[in-house]
Amino acid sequence: MKIAIASDKDGTPLKLYLVEELKRLGHKVDNLEVANSEFSDYPDIACMLGRAVALTPYDVGILTSGTGVGMSSAASKVSGIYSELCTSVTAAEHARVSQKANVLCLSAWLTSREIALAIAVKFIDTPRQINGPTGEENNKVLEEWIKARKRVSL
Repeated sequence: MKIAIASDKDGTPLKLYLVEELKRLGHKVDNLEVANSEFSDYPDIACMLGRAVALTPYDVGILTSGTGVGMSSAASKVSGIYSELCTSVTAAEHARVSQKANVLCLSAWLTSREIALAIAVKFIDTPRQINGPTGEENNKVLEEWIKARKRVSL
């Protein structure tokens, strides 16, 4: 598997651990570093990785940060990216099968290195399902709901 991985400063120790372990497991891992991660905001990092996964031959992307929440939200804004924050192996499998995720986000503050590796391996090893509604189709439904809600006064 060809994997792109990036992090903000809070996720860097976990990212470096995952790079080493995933390479040891035989994956090709590209550590996408920003010039100065200490001063780079998570949206820039998430969008950089998202574009790399959407536009190049990476199979999956992995983002690590403090909580993973902002990274997941930001990465999902990139066209063609379906990002999920996963805190368990079960969530990682569900993200690939039900949510069609191609970017995994991990919390460096809330997930141990060993659990994060297990989550990443499950995410990588689970084939991404392409049947059923896509994230873009689901987003269209949500956008229509939001538009309809704006027309309703409460």
